[in-house]
Amino acid sequence: EVLLDYLINNFVNYALEIGLQAVPIPETKSQPQEIHFFKVTRQTNMIVYLIEKNFADFALPLLTASTKHGEFLLKKKMSLQALEQKLENGIDRSLNAIIGWVKMILQNEQKKSDYKPESDLELGLNPNLSSQACLKVVKYMSHNIAHINECLDGGNRECVMTELGIRFHRVVYEHLQTFQYNSTGAMCLICDINEYRKCVRELKSNLVNTLFDTLHSLCNLLLVKPENLDQVRNGEHLAVLDSSILLNFIQLRSDYKSQKIASFLRGITA
Repeated sequence: EVLLDYLINNFVNYALEIGLQAVPIPETKSQPQEIHFFKVTRQTNMIVYLIEKNFADFALPLLTASTKHGEFLLKKKMSLQALEQKLENGIDRSLNAIIGWVKMILQNEQKKSDYKPESDLELGLNPNLSSQACLKVVKYMSHNIAHINECLDGGNRECVMTELGIRFHRVVYEHLQTFQYNSTGAMCLICDINEYRKCVRELKSNLVNTLFDTLHSLCNLLLVKPENLDQVRNGEHLAVLDSSILLNFIQLRSDYKSQKIASFLRGITA
């Protein structure tokens, strides 16, 4: 009980409470802040591992014949479950903070002219140009992915990386829905998506890779000639999507009305 009170309930629990309070809130800061809770998670896991090992090696043999054995095991289990809940809350807040700053970077840095420049010649000399907003997001995400990779391991790391990737995809997808795209802007968008795809490969999540590969295919709907839309939308990644998702993306084309693109879409209804 002394071990539980001082190491877990007082020391580790207190550290987690401080760590939770220190998770930054994007809306209150103008610039992205360092996320320290993943380090707290690593240190907590190390301490819990040592507690469990020492308990098994030294305390458990002395308690086996005691009437308090079952009671103590229950207390230990409840204490560790409380720690686990705090860790989950802190990680969730940390992921929210990361994604919150990604959203802020995109909102503040992405220009309408990135995806709908006045002249289709603007990217002619450099067709691989990504937008500055994208490059800033990728730099920020890559930093955090490396940090998480350093602090977590095993199944915990896999789950956190996948969840981060899913939330990142959702923000990017919703962000792209707020723009219109001409042919030159669509080329810039494809470059941006390729940068995002390279970035999320570091998450080592097949699910996240598939999400961004599908997003890349969706963005191709903004670039291809109207007569080729049917062929593209029936490709590997898009054929399984609901037709309303495809139509919503196609309607982001700046030439949707002028080229009467609806006439090229067989089987898709608004």
